[in-house]
Amino acid sequence: MKLLSKTIPSGACPHRLEIVSLTLILFIALASLAHADNGWTRFRGPNGSGVSDTKIPAKWTDSSYRYKVKLPGTGVGSPVIWNHKIYLLTADEKSGTRTALCLDEETGKILWDKDFKAAAARHHPLNSMASTTAAVNESGVFFTWGNKEALSIVGLDHKGKVLWQESREPITEGHGFGASPILYKNLMILGNDHKDDGNLIALDAKTGKLKWKIDRESQRITFSVPCLYPDKNGKAQLLFVNWIHGMTGVNPESGKVLWENRAFPTEKSERAIASPVLAGDLMIGVCGFTKYPKHIVALRLVNNNKTEEVWRIEAEIPHIPTPVVYKEHLFLVEDKGLVSCYTHKDGKKVWSEQLEDYKLFYGSPVVAGGKIFIASKDGSVAVFEASDKFKLLARNELGEECKSTPAITKDSMYIRTLTHLFAIDAE
Repeated sequence: MKLLSKTIPSGACPHRLEIVSLTLILFIALASLAHADNGWTRFRGPNGSGVSDTKIPAKWTDSSYRYKVKLPGTGVGSPVIWNHKIYLLTADEKSGTRTALCLDEETGKILWDKDFKAAAARHHPLNSMASTTAAVNESGVFFTWGNKEALSIVGLDHKGKVLWQESREPITEGHGFGASPILYKNLMILGNDHKDDGNLIALDAKTGKLKWKIDRESQRITFSVPCLYPDKNGKAQLLFVNWIHGMTGVNPESGKVLWENRAFPTEKSERAIASPVLAGDLMIGVCGFTKYPKHIVALRLVNNNKTEEVWRIEAEIPHIPTPVVYKEHLFLVEDKGLVSCYTHKDGKKVWSEQLEDYKLFYGSPVVAGGKIFIASKDGSVAVFEASDKFKLLARNELGEECKSTPAITKDSMYIRTLTHLFAIDAE
Protein backbone atom coordinates (compact mmCIF):
# COMPACT_ATOMS: atom_id res chain seq x y z
CA MET A 1 0.00 0.00 0.00
CA LYS A 2 1.55 3.26 -1.05
CA LEU A 3 1.41 6.23 1.29
CA LEU A 4 0.86 9.53 -0.45
CA SER A 5 2.27 12.72 0.97
CA LYS A 6 2.44 16.37 0.08
CA THR A 7 5.52 18.30 1.09
CA ILE A 8 5.34 22.05 1.50
CA PRO A 9 8.72 23.81 1.38
CA SER A 10 9.69 26.09 4.20
CA GLY A 11 10.61 28.94 1.89
CA ALA A 12 13.58 31.19 2.33
CA CYS A 13 13.61 30.92 6.11
CA PRO A 14 16.85 29.11 7.17
CA HIS A 15 16.87 26.17 9.54
CA ARG A 16 17.29 27.58 13.02
CA LEU A 17 19.99 25.77 14.92
CA GLU A 18 19.45 27.94 17.95
CA ILE A 19 15.82 26.77 18.19
CA VAL A 20 16.93 23.15 17.82
CA SER A 21 19.38 23.64 20.67
CA LEU A 22 16.73 25.24 22.87
CA THR A 23 14.31 22.43 22.06
CA LEU A 24 16.88 19.83 23.06
CA ILE A 25 17.68 21.69 26.28
CA LEU A 26 14.00 21.77 27.20
CA PHE A 27 13.63 18.11 26.27
CA ILE A 28 16.51 17.20 28.59
CA ALA A 29 15.06 19.24 31.44
CA LEU A 30 11.59 17.77 30.99
CA ALA A 31 12.90 14.23 30.65
CA SER A 32 14.94 14.67 33.82
CA LEU A 33 11.87 15.91 35.68
CA ALA A 34 9.64 13.16 34.28
CA HIS A 35 12.04 10.40 35.37
CA ALA A 36 12.83 11.92 38.77
CA ASP A 37 11.92 9.45 41.48
CA ASN A 38 11.44 6.79 38.79
CA GLY A 39 8.45 8.63 37.34
CA TRP A 40 6.21 8.96 34.26
CA THR A 41 4.17 12.00 35.10
CA ARG A 42 1.57 12.58 32.36
CA PHE A 43 0.05 11.01 29.25
CA ARG A 44 2.98 9.55 27.27
CA GLY A 45 5.57 10.63 29.80
CA PRO A 46 8.22 13.33 29.25
CA ASN A 47 6.46 16.24 27.53
CA GLY A 48 4.14 13.73 25.84
CA SER A 49 7.00 12.30 23.77
CA GLY A 50 6.37 8.64 24.63
CA VAL A 51 10.13 7.95 24.55
CA SER A 52 12.31 6.21 27.14
CA ASP A 53 15.77 4.65 26.96
CA THR A 54 14.66 1.79 29.25
CA LYS A 55 15.30 -1.57 27.56
CA ILE A 56 12.11 -3.62 27.70
CA PRO A 57 12.23 -7.18 26.29
CA ALA A 58 10.45 -7.57 22.96
CA LYS A 59 8.86 -10.92 23.81
CA TRP A 60 7.17 -11.99 27.02
CA THR A 61 4.82 -14.68 28.32
CA ASP A 62 2.53 -14.96 31.35
CA SER A 63 5.53 -15.95 33.48
CA SER A 64 7.35 -12.77 32.43
CA TYR A 65 4.99 -10.43 34.29
CA ARG A 66 6.14 -9.17 37.66
CA TYR A 67 2.43 -8.93 38.37
CA LYS A 68 -0.98 -8.82 36.77
CA VAL A 69 -3.35 -6.94 39.08
CA LYS A 70 -7.15 -6.89 38.90
CA LEU A 71 -8.43 -3.31 39.12
CA PRO A 72 -11.76 -2.23 40.64
CA GLY A 73 -13.93 -0.86 37.84
CA THR A 74 -12.91 -0.32 34.23
CA GLY A 75 -11.13 2.31 32.20
CA VAL A 76 -8.82 3.10 29.31
CA GLY A 77 -6.69 5.94 30.72
CA SER A 78 -2.97 5.27 31.10
CA PRO A 79 -0.96 4.86 34.32
CA VAL A 80 1.24 7.64 35.69
CA ILE A 81 4.07 7.03 38.17
CA TRP A 82 5.74 9.17 40.83
CA ASN A 83 8.12 8.10 43.59
CA HIS A 84 7.35 4.38 43.06
CA LYS A 85 3.58 4.87 43.19
CA ILE A 86 1.21 4.24 40.26
CA TYR A 87 -1.94 6.32 39.83
CA LEU A 88 -5.00 5.37 37.75
CA LEU A 89 -8.63 6.38 37.30
CA THR A 90 -11.34 3.70 37.11
CA ALA A 91 -15.14 3.87 36.85
CA ASP A 92 -18.26 1.87 37.57
CA GLU A 93 -20.03 2.05 34.22
CA LYS A 94 -23.44 1.45 35.85
CA SER A 95 -23.38 3.87 38.79
CA GLY A 96 -20.95 6.41 37.35
CA THR A 97 -18.72 6.37 40.44
CA ARG A 98 -15.13 7.29 39.60
CA THR A 99 -12.30 5.87 41.67
CA ALA A 100 -8.82 7.33 42.01
CA LEU A 101 -6.32 4.55 42.68
CA CYS A 102 -2.80 4.50 44.08
CA LEU A 103 -0.78 1.28 43.77
CA ASP A 104 2.64 0.26 44.97
CA GLU A 105 4.84 0.17 41.88
CA GLU A 106 6.87 -2.84 43.01
CA THR A 107 4.04 -5.16 44.08
CA GLY A 108 0.88 -3.78 42.45
CA LYS A 109 -0.83 -3.65 45.84
CA ILE A 110 -3.54 -0.98 46.11
CA LEU A 111 -2.29 1.50 48.72
CA TRP A 112 -5.43 3.64 48.71
CA ASP A 113 -8.52 4.34 46.68
CA LYS A 114 -10.87 7.31 46.72
CA ASP A 115 -14.43 7.14 45.36
CA PHE A 116 -16.17 10.14 43.80
CA LYS A 117 -19.91 9.92 43.24
CA ALA A 118 -20.89 11.06 39.76
CA ALA A 119 -23.63 10.46 37.25
CA ALA A 120 -23.09 7.81 34.60
CA ALA A 121 -21.97 9.49 31.40
CA ARG A 122 -23.10 8.77 27.87
CA HIS A 123 -20.11 8.02 25.66
CA HIS A 124 -18.99 6.37 22.44
CA PRO A 125 -18.67 2.56 22.71
CA LEU A 126 -14.91 2.89 22.23
CA ASN A 127 -14.64 5.44 25.04
CA SER A 128 -15.20 4.90 28.77
CA MET A 129 -16.06 6.91 31.87
CA ALA A 130 -12.41 6.65 32.96
CA SER A 131 -10.58 7.47 29.74
CA THR A 132 -8.30 10.22 31.03
CA THR A 133 -4.72 9.99 32.27
CA ALA A 134 -3.78 11.77 35.49
CA ALA A 135 -0.92 14.25 35.93
CA VAL A 136 1.40 13.95 38.92
CA ASN A 137 4.30 15.77 40.58
CA GLU A 138 5.72 16.31 44.05
CA SER A 139 2.65 18.28 45.20
CA GLY A 140 0.02 15.69 44.28
CA VAL A 141 -1.94 13.86 41.60
CA PHE A 142 -4.69 15.40 39.47
CA PHE A 143 -7.64 13.66 37.79
CA THR A 144 -10.35 14.79 35.35
CA TRP A 145 -13.66 13.34 34.18
CA GLY A 146 -16.84 14.78 32.72
CA ASN A 147 -20.57 14.15 32.26
CA LYS A 148 -23.77 16.06 31.47
CA GLU A 149 -23.73 17.55 34.97
CA ALA A 150 -20.19 18.93 35.12
CA LEU A 151 -16.52 18.66 34.30
CA SER A 152 -14.83 17.47 37.51
CA ILE A 153 -11.20 18.22 38.35
CA VAL A 154 -9.71 16.79 41.53
CA GLY A 155 -6.36 17.27 43.26
CA LEU A 156 -5.18 14.74 45.86
CA ASP A 157 -2.00 14.44 47.87
CA HIS A 158 0.12 11.30 47.70
CA LYS A 159 -1.68 9.78 50.68
CA GLY A 160 -5.11 10.10 49.05
CA LYS A 161 -6.31 13.23 50.87
CA VAL A 162 -8.48 15.48 48.67
CA LEU A 163 -6.72 18.83 48.36
CA TRP A 164 -9.48 20.41 46.29
CA GLN A 165 -12.25 19.56 43.86
CA GLU A 166 -13.63 21.88 41.18
CA SER A 167 -16.77 21.53 39.05
CA ARG A 168 -17.00 23.37 35.75
CA GLU A 169 -19.41 23.49 32.80
CA PRO A 170 -21.13 20.21 31.77
CA ILE A 171 -19.83 17.92 29.02
CA THR A 172 -22.79 17.10 26.78
CA GLU A 173 -21.26 15.57 23.65
CA GLY A 174 -22.16 11.97 22.94
CA HIS A 175 -18.57 10.80 22.44
CA GLY A 176 -17.90 11.38 26.12
CA PHE A 177 -14.98 13.08 27.85
CA GLY A 178 -11.27 12.39 27.35
CA ALA A 179 -9.18 15.49 28.10
CA SER A 180 -6.15 14.74 30.30
CA PRO A 181 -4.32 17.43 32.34
CA ILE A 182 -0.65 18.39 32.42
CA LEU A 183 1.39 20.22 35.05
CA TYR A 184 3.64 23.24 34.56
CA LYS A 185 5.33 24.74 37.62
CA ASN A 186 2.45 25.51 40.02
CA LEU A 187 -0.28 25.18 37.37
CA MET A 188 -2.56 22.33 36.34
CA ILE A 189 -3.45 22.93 32.68
CA LEU A 190 -6.30 21.40 30.69
CA GLY A 191 -7.25 21.64 27.03
CA ASN A 192 -11.03 21.64 27.57
CA ASP A 193 -12.10 22.06 23.94
CA HIS A 194 -15.70 20.99 23.31
CA LYS A 195 -18.69 22.29 21.39
CA ASP A 196 -20.43 24.01 24.32
CA ASP A 197 -18.35 26.65 26.10
CA GLY A 198 -15.03 25.13 25.10
CA ASN A 199 -11.96 26.64 26.74
CA LEU A 200 -8.37 26.23 27.80
CA ILE A 201 -7.81 26.60 31.54
CA ALA A 202 -5.06 26.74 34.14
CA LEU A 203 -5.77 26.10 37.82
CA ASP A 204 -3.52 26.66 40.81
CA ALA A 205 -2.28 23.14 41.58
CA LYS A 206 -2.31 23.80 45.33
CA THR A 207 -5.79 25.35 45.63
CA GLY A 208 -7.72 24.58 42.42
CA LYS A 209 -8.41 28.28 41.89
CA LEU A 210 -8.69 29.48 38.31
CA LYS A 211 -5.53 31.29 37.17
CA TRP A 212 -6.53 31.89 33.56
CA LYS A 213 -9.12 30.86 30.99
CA ILE A 214 -9.18 31.17 27.19
CA ASP A 215 -12.61 30.91 25.58
CA ARG A 216 -12.70 28.88 22.37
CA GLU A 217 -14.92 28.17 19.36
CA SER A 218 -14.12 24.49 19.39
CA GLN A 219 -17.33 23.03 17.80
CA ARG A 220 -16.28 19.44 18.60
CA ILE A 221 -14.84 17.82 21.70
CA THR A 222 -11.08 17.35 21.62
CA PHE A 223 -8.95 14.71 23.37
CA SER A 224 -5.52 16.02 22.37
CA VAL A 225 -3.20 16.68 25.34
CA PRO A 226 -0.95 19.79 25.13
CA CYS A 227 2.82 19.87 25.36
CA LEU A 228 5.50 22.52 25.89
CA TYR A 229 7.58 24.16 23.16
CA PRO A 230 10.49 26.60 23.72
CA ASP A 231 10.42 30.01 22.06
CA LYS A 232 13.54 31.73 20.73
CA ASN A 233 14.40 32.92 24.24
CA GLY A 234 14.10 29.43 25.69
CA LYS A 235 10.83 30.22 27.48
CA ALA A 236 8.10 27.60 27.34
CA GLN A 237 4.99 27.98 25.22
CA LEU A 238 1.99 25.68 25.55
CA LEU A 239 1.05 23.92 22.31
CA PHE A 240 -2.62 22.99 21.85
CA VAL A 241 -4.19 21.20 18.86
CA ASN A 242 -7.87 21.50 17.86
CA TRP A 243 -9.84 21.09 14.63
CA ILE A 244 -11.19 24.66 14.36
CA HIS A 245 -8.32 26.52 16.03
CA GLY A 246 -5.62 24.39 14.46
CA MET A 247 -2.39 24.73 16.44
CA THR A 248 -2.16 27.40 19.13
CA GLY A 249 0.72 28.75 21.20
CA VAL A 250 -0.07 30.07 24.68
CA ASN A 251 2.02 31.72 27.39
CA PRO A 252 1.61 29.26 30.29
CA GLU A 253 2.11 31.93 32.96
CA SER A 254 -0.47 34.46 31.74
CA GLY A 255 -2.75 32.49 29.41
CA LYS A 256 -2.07 34.95 26.58
CA VAL A 257 -2.52 33.51 23.09
CA LEU A 258 0.80 34.13 21.33
CA TRP A 259 -0.07 32.75 17.92
CA GLU A 260 -2.55 30.54 16.11
CA ASN A 261 -2.21 28.63 12.86
CA ARG A 262 -5.55 27.32 11.58
CA ALA A 263 -3.83 24.43 9.88
CA PHE A 264 -6.81 22.11 9.29
CA PRO A 265 -9.64 22.49 6.74
CA THR A 266 -13.13 23.11 8.11
CA GLU A 267 -15.28 21.93 5.17
CA LYS A 268 -15.96 18.58 6.86
CA SER A 269 -16.24 17.76 10.54
CA GLU A 270 -12.96 16.62 12.09
CA ARG A 271 -11.60 16.03 15.57
CA ALA A 272 -8.16 16.28 17.22
CA ILE A 273 -7.64 13.12 19.26
CA ALA A 274 -3.91 12.50 18.84
CA SER A 275 -1.63 14.76 20.87
CA PRO A 276 1.11 17.04 19.48
CA VAL A 277 4.76 15.99 19.48
CA LEU A 278 8.02 17.85 18.93
CA ALA A 279 10.79 16.96 16.49
CA GLY A 280 13.82 19.22 16.69
CA ASP A 281 12.43 22.71 16.07
CA LEU A 282 9.17 21.38 14.60
CA MET A 283 5.73 21.16 16.21
CA ILE A 284 3.70 18.28 14.77
CA GLY A 285 -0.10 18.16 15.11
CA VAL A 286 -2.73 15.68 13.88
CA CYS A 287 -6.42 16.12 13.05
CA GLY A 288 -9.05 14.14 11.13
CA PHE A 289 -12.13 11.99 11.46
CA THR A 290 -12.69 8.29 10.66
CA LYS A 291 -13.11 7.94 6.87
CA TYR A 292 -12.58 11.63 6.12
CA PRO A 293 -9.17 13.03 5.12
CA LYS A 294 -6.70 13.29 7.96
CA HIS A 295 -3.79 15.64 8.34
CA ILE A 296 -0.39 15.74 9.99
CA VAL A 297 1.08 19.24 9.89
CA ALA A 298 4.57 20.33 10.94
CA LEU A 299 5.05 23.96 11.95
CA ARG A 300 8.16 25.92 12.85
CA LEU A 301 8.19 28.97 15.11
CA VAL A 302 9.65 31.85 13.06
CA ASN A 303 9.63 34.29 15.95
CA ASN A 304 7.77 34.17 19.22
CA ASN A 305 4.37 34.91 17.71
CA LYS A 306 4.49 33.63 14.13
CA THR A 307 4.75 30.17 12.54
CA GLU A 308 5.46 28.71 9.14
CA GLU A 309 4.26 25.40 7.73
CA VAL A 310 7.17 23.13 6.84
CA TRP A 311 5.36 20.02 5.56
CA ARG A 312 2.08 18.13 5.74
CA ILE A 313 0.87 14.58 5.08
CA GLU A 314 -2.78 13.95 4.20
CA ALA A 315 -3.21 10.26 3.42
CA GLU A 316 -3.27 7.00 5.42
CA ILE A 317 -2.39 8.51 8.76
CA PRO A 318 -3.70 7.90 12.31
CA HIS A 319 -6.94 9.29 13.63
CA ILE A 320 -6.51 8.21 17.26
CA PRO A 321 -2.91 7.01 17.97
CA THR A 322 -0.42 9.81 18.66
CA PRO A 323 2.78 9.77 16.54
CA VAL A 324 6.14 9.09 18.14
CA VAL A 325 9.47 10.72 17.24
CA TYR A 326 12.72 8.83 17.74
CA LYS A 327 16.05 10.21 16.58
CA GLU A 328 15.56 11.49 13.01
CA HIS A 329 12.32 9.59 12.32
CA LEU A 330 8.61 10.06 12.87
CA PHE A 331 6.63 6.83 13.33
CA LEU A 332 2.89 6.51 12.75
CA VAL A 333 0.54 3.66 13.62
CA GLU A 334 -2.72 4.10 11.73
CA ASP A 335 -5.89 2.89 13.47
CA LYS A 336 -6.17 -0.15 11.18
CA GLY A 337 -2.55 -1.19 11.59
CA LEU A 338 -0.63 0.53 8.79
CA VAL A 339 2.77 1.38 10.30
CA SER A 340 4.84 4.11 8.65
CA CYS A 341 8.20 5.79 9.08
CA TYR A 342 9.13 9.31 7.89
CA THR A 343 12.11 11.60 8.22
CA HIS A 344 10.67 14.26 10.48
CA LYS A 345 12.69 17.17 9.09
CA ASP A 346 10.93 17.05 5.71
CA GLY A 347 7.97 14.65 6.02
CA LYS A 348 9.37 12.21 3.44
CA LYS A 349 8.30 8.58 3.70
CA VAL A 350 10.95 5.97 4.48
CA TRP A 351 8.71 2.88 4.65
CA SER A 352 5.20 1.66 5.40
CA GLU A 353 4.02 -1.84 6.32
CA GLN A 354 0.69 -3.38 7.28
CA LEU A 355 0.48 -5.18 10.60
CA GLU A 356 -1.55 -8.26 9.70
CA ASP A 357 -4.10 -9.97 11.97
CA TYR A 358 -4.26 -7.12 14.44
CA LYS A 359 -7.55 -5.44 15.27
CA LEU A 360 -7.90 -1.70 15.64
CA PHE A 361 -5.40 0.44 17.53
CA TYR A 362 -6.78 2.99 19.99
CA GLY A 363 -3.77 3.47 22.27
CA SER A 364 -0.58 5.21 21.16
CA PRO A 365 2.91 3.87 20.47
CA VAL A 366 5.83 4.37 22.85
CA VAL A 367 9.55 3.82 22.35
CA ALA A 368 11.53 1.87 24.94
CA GLY A 369 15.21 1.28 24.27
CA GLY A 370 14.87 1.67 20.50
CA LYS A 371 11.81 -0.60 20.22
CA ILE A 372 8.24 0.57 19.56
CA PHE A 373 5.42 -0.97 21.61
CA ILE A 374 1.71 -0.53 20.85
CA ALA A 375 -1.30 -2.55 22.00
CA SER A 376 -4.25 -3.27 19.71
CA LYS A 377 -7.88 -3.25 20.85
CA ASP A 378 -7.90 -7.05 21.19
CA GLY A 379 -4.93 -6.94 23.57
CA SER A 380 -2.13 -7.91 21.17
CA VAL A 381 1.04 -5.89 21.72
CA ALA A 382 3.06 -5.34 18.55
CA VAL A 383 6.79 -4.69 18.98
CA PHE A 384 8.95 -3.44 16.11
CA GLU A 385 12.25 -1.66 15.65
CA ALA A 386 12.32 2.14 15.70
CA SER A 387 14.62 2.34 12.69
CA ASP A 388 14.79 3.14 8.99
CA LYS A 389 13.89 -0.48 8.15
CA PHE A 390 10.73 -2.22 9.32
CA LYS A 391 11.34 -5.25 11.49
CA LEU A 392 8.55 -6.82 13.53
CA LEU A 393 10.17 -8.25 16.65
CA ALA A 394 7.33 -9.85 18.59
CA ARG A 395 3.65 -10.13 19.27
CA ASN A 396 2.52 -10.44 22.89
CA GLU A 397 -0.98 -11.36 24.05
CA LEU A 398 -2.51 -9.63 27.08
CA GLY A 399 -5.71 -11.67 26.92
CA GLU A 400 -8.02 -8.68 27.39
CA GLU A 401 -9.20 -5.60 25.50
CA CYS A 402 -6.68 -2.76 25.63
CA LYS A 403 -7.17 0.83 24.47
CA SER A 404 -4.54 2.52 26.60
CA THR A 405 -0.92 3.62 26.17
CA PRO A 406 1.97 2.02 28.12
CA ALA A 407 3.88 3.89 30.83
CA ILE A 408 7.61 3.35 31.33
CA THR A 409 10.03 3.92 34.21
CA LYS A 410 13.74 3.19 34.40
CA ASP A 411 12.94 -0.35 35.61
CA SER A 412 9.65 -1.43 34.02
CA MET A 413 6.80 -0.95 31.57
CA TYR A 414 3.17 -0.86 32.72
CA ILE A 415 0.18 -1.64 30.51
CA ARG A 416 -3.41 -1.10 31.58
CA THR A 417 -6.09 -3.25 29.97
CA LEU A 418 -9.81 -2.76 30.59
CA THR A 419 -9.70 -4.33 34.07
CA HIS A 420 -6.04 -5.20 34.81
CA LEU A 421 -2.61 -3.64 35.22
CA PHE A 422 0.44 -5.54 33.90
CA ALA A 423 4.06 -4.95 34.99
CA ILE A 424 6.92 -6.04 32.68
CA ASP A 425 10.49 -5.71 33.99
CA ALA A 426 13.32 -4.19 31.98
CA GLU A 427 16.02 -6.41 30.52
